[in-house]
Amino acid sequence: MSRQPTGAFAPPTHTPTTPPQHTPRATDDGTHRTVFTTTGLSALAAAGLIAALRRRRDGYGRHRRPGKRTPTPTGPAALAEAQLRAAADPLSADHLDRALRTLAMHAREVGAPMPGLRAARISADALELYLTDADTALPTPFSSAPEDPGTWTLDRRHLDVLLSAQDAATIPAPYPALISLGVDEGDAHLLLNVEELGSLGIAGDPTDCHEVLTALAIELITSTWTDDSRITLVGILPELAHALGSDRASYVDTVADILTALTYSSDITRQAMTDRELHGPTQARVAGDVEDVWSPHVLLIGTQLAAHEREQLEEILATVPRVAVATITTGMTPLGDWCVHLTRDGDDVTGVIDPADISVTLQHLPLDAYRAHLDLFDQADGEPVPGPAWTETLTDTLPVEDLPTHSELYPLEGDPEDDDLTAKAVAQAAYLPTSIPAWPSTGVLDSVVSLEDDDRAETHTRTKPMKATDPAAREQQDTSQAGDLSQIITELTTALHRLEPDDAPTHDAVDLTASPANTDEDAAPATDISVDEPASTLPANIDPAPQITVPALPDDAPIVRLLGPVAILNAPGTKPRSPARIAELVAYLALHPGRSVEAFNAAIFPGERTDGGKLGEKRNGYMRQARTYLGENPDGRPYVGLVPAIGYALDPTTCVDWWLVRDMIGTDISTTASVMLEAALRLVDGQPLSGVDPSRYLWAMADQAEMINTIADIAHELATRALNAGDSRTADWAASKGLAVEPVSEALWRDKITAAYQSGNPTRLTTTIDQMHQHLDDVTGDLEDDTRDLIATVLAKQPTHVHA
Repeated sequence: MSRQPTGAFAPPTHTPTTPPQHTPRATDDGTHRTVFTTTGLSALAAAGLIAALRRRRDGYGRHRRPGKRTPTPTGPAALAEAQLRAAADPLSADHLDRALRTLAMHAREVGAPMPGLRAARISADALELYLTDADTALPTPFSSAPEDPGTWTLDRRHLDVLLSAQDAATIPAPYPALISLGVDEGDAHLLLNVEELGSLGIAGDPTDCHEVLTALAIELITSTWTDDSRITLVGILPELAHALGSDRASYVDTVADILTALTYSSDITRQAMTDRELHGPTQARVAGDVEDVWSPHVLLIGTQLAAHEREQLEEILATVPRVAVATITTGMTPLGDWCVHLTRDGDDVTGVIDPADISVTLQHLPLDAYRAHLDLFDQADGEPVPGPAWTETLTDTLPVEDLPTHSELYPLEGDPEDDDLTAKAVAQAAYLPTSIPAWPSTGVLDSVVSLEDDDRAETHTRTKPMKATDPAAREQQDTSQAGDLSQIITELTTALHRLEPDDAPTHDAVDLTASPANTDEDAAPATDISVDEPASTLPANIDPAPQITVPALPDDAPIVRLLGPVAILNAPGTKPRSPARIAELVAYLALHPGRSVEAFNAAIFPGERTDGGKLGEKRNGYMRQARTYLGENPDGRPYVGLVPAIGYALDPTTCVDWWLVRDMIGTDISTTASVMLEAALRLVDGQPLSGVDPSRYLWAMADQAEMINTIADIAHELATRALNAGDSRTADWAASKGLAVEPVSEALWRDKITAAYQSGNPTRLTTTIDQMHQHLDDVTGDLEDDTRDLIATVLAKQPTHVHA
C-alpha cells in the first residue's frame, strides 16, 4: 500500500505540518535577495514579464529599419520596468524549469511514470518537490529525509547535472500548471500545481482577491513552464491577453461562454486516455502520446457561477481519469478543498493555505501598477524614433538587378589602360571612403587606429567621398577630386585583403560571425576573383600605396570592455575583492559620467538605505578599489577620476571600447572610411554588457539597446558598401557581425542573403535562407515584404538552386 507524504502538502486526510524553513541567503553586499517587486509581484512573475517584454522588443528589433530606434518607456511605464528588472529572478525560474524537465526526460528514458506533484518550493539554497506519493523515488542528486519521504530536495549547488536550457526546451514541461502563490516565512517561493489540486479558491476582501488573481494570471501567461497551457480569463482582466500579446490566453464574459466546449473537449480527452491506458495528463506528457490530452486548461474565474455551471465544472474536475483542467476562483465558495484565505497587512497581502495550514505572503498587483505594466507593453509597440545624427546618411543598397559581381569588377585579363576597367576601379573605390575622420582630442584613438605613413596621410583625405550609387556624379569627377587612381586601387585591394586575416575562421553554415571561404564543392567558378586574390592580378603598372592599419588595442594601459562580456583588461593594480561589482561601477562611470551622487547610489546600490553614512562609506570604498585597480595614466591622473576634479567619471584618456566605436563613426557615417567601420566591428566581442549577474546593470538597459542598434547600423552600412562594390565576402562578414548581437534583424538578414546571392554560390544562398528561418521562427510576426521579395528574386535569378 502506498504511504502518503508527511509534509505540509500531504492530502487533507492527514494532519498537516509545515515544511522546513530556511534563512534567506545574503548577497555579497549583505542584503537579502529580492522576492517581490515594490508593487507586490513575485520575482518569478517579474522574470516572466521581462521575458515577454524582451520578446516584444525582439519583434521590434526584427523589423527595425537602419537608423531608427525603439521608443524609450516614459512615466509610470518606465518605473514599472525598472521595478520588474530590479526584482526579476530568472535564475530561480530557470533552475526549477530545467529540474522538472530533466525529471521528465529521466522518466521517459527509464519507462517510469512521472510522479504526481502537489507543490514546489524554491529557496536560496535548494529546490524542493512535494510529491503525492511517498513511495516514489527520484534520481540522484535529489534526496529525501527519512522523516519526510514525500519531499525531495535538490541542492542548487548541483545544478550541473540538469539538462541545458536548450536541451530542456525539447522536453514538454511536465507540470505546466505550476504557479507561485508568494513566499513563505523563509522567503522561499511557494508554488502549487493547480492541475493536481483541481481547483484553488481565493477568499477574502474583493480588492485583495482581485489583486492576487491579477498577479497569478500574469504569471500563468508569461511563465516559462506554462508555454503549453491554455488560460481562460472569465469575467476578469479582459484586456490582459491582448496587451501581453499572448496566444495562450483568452477572455470570456461568463463560464457559460466556454462550458459547452470545455465539456466536449474533456469527454474526448478522457476517452483518449482511457483507450491508451493513461492515468492522467502528466503521464501523457512524459509518454509523448496524444498531444491534445496533455495541454492544461486553467480557468481564472472572477464571476459568480449558476448552480448548473458549478455542477458541470465540479463533474469535469472530479471524473476519473482526471483531465488537464483546473480552476482558480474568487468571490464564491471554492470548487474544491484547497483555498487561500487572505488578510491585508499594510501593503502586504498575507494568507493561510487551507488545508495545508501554511502561512504565505501572496503576490498581488494593485490596479495602478497593473495599468503601468500594460502601458509598458503598449509603449513597446510605439512608433520608432530617429537615431543619432550620424545615422541620417546611411548608404542605400542597390537593387539586386544593379549589384555588380566579382567577375565584372576584377576581370582576370584586361588592358591596364582599358577605360572600362578604369571606370570600374573608380566605382569600386567608393566602397572605401577615403575621408578619414579626425582623431579625437583625447588621443585615445591614436593607439588603436593609425596610418603607417603619417607624412602621406593627407593624400588619403578628401572633403567629399565618391558615391558608387551615383554613376553620373562619378563621370563628372575630375582628376583632382578622384586623386591618384593607383593609390585608390591599391588602398582598396589592401583593405579587402586585411578584412580577411590569415587567422580568420572559415565559413560555417551556423556560425554567424565567421567569414565565408570558397571551400564549398560548388563554389564560384575560377573565373571570378575572390577578395583574397593576390594584388598581382591587378594591372601591372599600379604601384602600392600606404596602408591604413588597425593595430591591436594597447597592452600597456587598462581597457574597459563593454561590447561583449564586461571586463577590465590590463589593469595594473590590485584585483578588488569583488571584481564584478567594481567592473559594474567602472561601466557606469564610462556610460553615465558626471551624474549626481544620488544617481550613482540608485544605480550601483539599488534599494539600499542612504541614511546613517554607511552607504557613503561603502561607495567611497568601491571608488578607491576601482581607482587602485585601474591605476594612473602617464600624466599621473587616475583613470577612475577624483570626484572633486571631474565628478563620478573616468578620465577622458581611459580606453573604453564603446568610446572608440563612437569616435570611429564620427558625426556623419557617409564620410567614415570603411576600414574604420571594420575596425569598429572588430571591437565587438559578443552581446554588449553580457556575462553579468542578471540582477545587476538595471541602469544600463537603454545603453545596451543603443549599443546593439549602433553595431547593427555599422554592420549594415559596411555590408551595403561592400554589396554595392561587389564584395560579397566582406558583406557577409559585416552582416554576420551585426547578427551576432541582433540575430533577428531582417535588414541584416537581407544583407547576408544578398551577399550569398552575389557570391554566385547556390548552396550558400539556400543555407543562409535556412539559417534566417531558424533564427526568426521563434519571433512573433511574419517576414517583411522586402525580405520575401528579395528571397523570391534571388532564387529566381540563381542559375541552379535547390531551395523550394
